[in-house]
Amino acid sequence: MNILNKEELNRFMDGLKEIPRNQIIVVYENDNLDGPIEGVCKWQDEEYYFVWCGGMDEEKDEMIRKFFLIKLTDNQITEEKREHLRFVELSRCGKLEDFYEEKKSYPGVEINGGQLIGWFGD
Repeated sequence: MNILNKEELNRFMDGLKEIPRNQIIVVYENDNLDGPIEGVCKWQDEEYYFVWCGGMDEEKDEMIRKFFLIKLTDNQITEEKREHLRFVELSRCGKLEDFYEEKKSYPGVEINGGQLIGWFGD
């Protein structure tokens, strides 16, 4: 899922509740950099999208592992699952470059503050 306004979401961080990491089950990852960056997870028996909030700990020279938990609309979750199934299909055939070429035409998604449920750390 191409979230167009990821960086803007950080302004909502202070008003969000922390969700204990042991309550989050990662269903699948869409991106990974020394651990998941975004994907779909379950919390309290519902599916949500999670995305890395960004940021670096300069003293430790490592990523700050905090993630937004996002409630997607029905249309957004349908599109997300369609994208993921296409990724799996093409990766099994060794055609990932086809997926990334197709993905360029996928519409981006704007997330509003009301869709942010909370955050969790890794």
